[in-house]
Amino acid sequence: MNNTFTFNRFALLFKKQFVENISTYLMSAAVLIGFLAVVLGFSAYVNDANLGEGTQFKIFIVLLMFSGVIFTSTIFADLGDKKKAIPMLTLPVSHLEKYLVGWIYSFLIFLLVFTACFYLVDSLTIYICNLNSVQKNEVLSLFDHELQPYKVISPFAVLHALAFTGAIFFEKLHLIKTAFFTLLMVFAIFLLNQPLVKAIFEPEVRNTVPFDHVGVIDGKDVWYIQPTADSQYILSILVVLLIIIFWASAYFKLKEKQV
Repeated sequence: MNNTFTFNRFALLFKKQFVENISTYLMSAAVLIGFLAVVLGFSAYVNDANLGEGTQFKIFIVLLMFSGVIFTSTIFADLGDKKKAIPMLTLPVSHLEKYLVGWIYSFLIFLLVFTACFYLVDSLTIYICNLNSVQKNEVLSLFDHELQPYKVISPFAVLHALAFTGAIFFEKLHLIKTAFFTLLMVFAIFLLNQPLVKAIFEPEVRNTVPFDHVGVIDGKDVWYIQPTADSQYILSILVVLLIIIFWASAYFKLKEKQV
């Protein structure tokens, strides 16, 4: 077998993944639509048929992250079952093709399907709310300059990279073990942040949040130093590098499992 990427073979694998899991995908989409309807409908009900764009955005980003992590953690579930793992690992396709199929389904396609399901339910909910509401509601815009919902792609990519890597690294309980590892990593960042900040600044500093402003104590006054535009740009680059590192680690771990 040619162990390099071949588009025809990739297309067949992509189709195979869809045909074998179509019932699961449709059921998952139905559950997602139902859950969105409950959450959006309840939010509109308790707010007297008022569902602002801010509330819609919060629901959108929370459910996107939550459902995305759950779906991604199951994308390589067969690797945890020896009976299913053998056919998967011995399938005559390259490592890259298997990796890309899993990545596309769990990242690109999931993001598109979730967005479509959200707007389907959200539009219907807003329509029903506007029938009885004096103040008319508007459907959330992905290009709202204040909320900027399109920027959720970055945090979603971070969580996807963690869940995607965990789905390959851990054989059992992928979601729980990945969540535990993520919590340890976040705890370590917060634990090391304060000593590092104190080592950099000579004056006393208040408890600081990682990658955010620093409060420098000057007698009875506290001066807050905000991050510059350049530091935000550097942080964005570091986030992108972190995502790439996790995605690359997942690929090499998948490749290792097939040796």
